[in-house]
Amino acid sequence: MSILKTLLRGFGYTVAFALMTLFFTVLTFPEDRLRQYLEIVAGQATGGRMSIAELSLTGLSGVEVVDAVLKMPPPDGHAKDKPGGMLQIQNLEASASVLSLLDDVVDASFEATVQGGTVSGGRVVQAPDGLTLDIEEVADVRFGTVGLILKSIIGADIRGTMGARDLHVAYGTDWSSLEAALDIDLTDARLVDPTIPTKQLGPLSLSTMSLGQVQLTINAGKASALGIKNKKRGPGRKKDATVIRLANVGASGGDVEFQFDDQSIISIPDKAP
Repeated sequence: MSILKTLLRGFGYTVAFALMTLFFTVLTFPEDRLRQYLEIVAGQATGGRMSIAELSLTGLSGVEVVDAVLKMPPPDGHAKDKPGGMLQIQNLEASASVLSLLDDVVDASFEATVQGGTVSGGRVVQAPDGLTLDIEEVADVRFGTVGLILKSIIGADIRGTMGARDLHVAYGTDWSSLEAALDIDLTDARLVDPTIPTKQLGPLSLSTMSLGQVQLTINAGKASALGIKNKKRGPGRKKDATVIRLANVGASGGDVEFQFDDQSIISIPDKAP
């Protein structure tokens, strides 16, 4: 959770610092120095290394980034001389509400070409008490070595081509405030060189597996809002826990097929980091 939170914050900070400085620097601050500044800020926020080929200011509250690359260090357990995950942004156009910047809130809209696909209808709101991210549509985004970044988050290097609609993620000061609605599909999905821990034999390294078509429909929020009843009784019962519901998670058409029960949930502890 902490790595995912770092990446989300890193994305938010990248957009935030770009747009917060535009209003005050558009007339006096050289674009090349702003590009270098954003590379440093993005690297500090994500723990990776960001390089931006071109950056230009548009109006008083907009920015266009061309050919940006975020390179992450290798996941834990990988040799340090091996490359980590890499995220390629061919083009990013973003604009912010100038009035919200004065209140220390970044309210930015964005469109992007990422990993050969498109991200449209994006909006990020970064405030001192949390972040909200909404995306209308994701089409034909190829994971590639982004799978190594996923391995740091979920422990699995998953590759494939991603599509999604009406994505929503919001959280406050900790993950117990998480709200999310994700409807994602992966085509030509595969699990690269998975490692399965065992007590008797230790970690078992397997060859790459085809997963075919993967569907991920996931909702997160308070249990009552998701229509989930609290089955615990007694004084230790949580009044309204934050949960992640795996409404439709499965894979078909590959070497491995699976389907989670649509009532499967993951509980998030209070004040989870």
